[in-house]
Amino acid sequence: MQTGDVLKAAIAALGGLRRRLAAPGGSRRRS
Repeated sequence: MQTGDVLKAAIAALGGLRRRLAAPGGSRRRS
């Protein structure tokens, strides 16, 4: 296992979640 791959996967997952939350309708659900 390469740390670079793990970091890239984590960043990609976080980016996807943040993009989904920033998407229209997601801003309304702010906890």
